[in-house]
Amino acid sequence: MDERLVEQFCEEAQAHGRSSWRLGDLALELVPEGRAGLAELEDKSGLALVTIERYRFVAKAWPTAQRNEALSFSVHATFASAEKRFELIRARSWTVSEAQNELSKLSASGEYAPKRGPAPKAPAIQLLSKRDREVLRRAAGGDEEKAVEIEKMGLLTPFRNLAVQLHELGIPRNELERELDGVYAEAAVEA
Repeated sequence: MDERLVEQFCEEAQAHGRSSWRLGDLALELVPEGRAGLAELEDKSGLALVTIERYRFVAKAWPTAQRNEALSFSVHATFASAEKRFELIRARSWTVSEAQNELSKLSASGEYAPKRGPAPKAPAIQLLSKRDREVLRRAAGGDEEKAVEIEKMGLLTPFRNLAVQLHELGIPRNELERELDGVYAEAAVEA
């Protein structure tokens, strides 16, 4: 591998982690509890509500003095709801996979049970960013109930990820649309 590019990649990953912490700290400062005010952050930032809530949750779980700068935000997020998180984060240098495996072991032994917050009272579609809600409504022909059902089925994220990947590969939108039309027609025949 090109070491220069690997170094740039690592620098960007570290910058992303610092950005995640900063977003979490700011969300915690602006809206310390509950959801009131998060919708405004969602609308102004373009981030999904669940993303803002996750950043805030992790920042709240990890006071600045308890954070391990050598480990990623994602590792901290993995351990965020563990009671022994401060011990775990200091125990060794973790990757996300290793942290997830450790939580699985602790869960199997009964030493860890994830904290479950109250279920969101808002319909699923309100957990999405404003832009994603508009995409879902258009995809559902303006039908709010169908849009909520699409989100419950978890279809938007994989579709968006596919679109991003195809764009990065340089595949024009019209080719994607033609392909989707063909797949849609096949599905209609099979149904």
